[in-house]
Amino acid sequence: HASAAAALSAQDNADIQQLYARYNHMFDVPPDATGEGWANTFTDDGVFDFREGGAPLTGHKALAEFARKFQEGPGRGTLRHWDQSIMITPTAEGAHGTCFYFSVNPKTNPPTISGAGIYHDDLVKTKQGWRFKRRQFRSEAAAPAPSAGGARP
Repeated sequence: HASAAAALSAQDNADIQQLYARYNHMFDVPPDATGEGWANTFTDDGVFDFREGGAPLTGHKALAEFARKFQEGPGRGTLRHWDQSIMITPTAEGAHGTCFYFSVNPKTNPPTISGAGIYHDDLVKTKQGWRFKRRQFRSEAAAPAPSAGGARP
């Protein structure tokens, strides 16, 4: 709870904002396609919970592998992820962040929004700087419209 936490400094707030930006840059346009840059935005035991009802990714190795597969796959270069309206609240352990998310495909004309949702984040300050301890993502995107060819089950 914020009442039990020290206020975050202006530098902490700036560093956390940079962490959110680095997270997206390292996933969408990494300097290498190893997934390491993206995985390094998490603590070594960090958790990424993005599949409702599915097991979250846990730990550096699993996170790096997930990003590497995306970066080597057909999605490479076709998405730009955006975290917006970031709200940061101090906690006894570090900070809690909440933000709105959407992804855009810049390769379509006009560019199209391909996903939307919300993140809830637990952040901690490490020797390497601020990192995500746990990111929980929940999609808010509408289900695709049924095709004109028939009804959906």
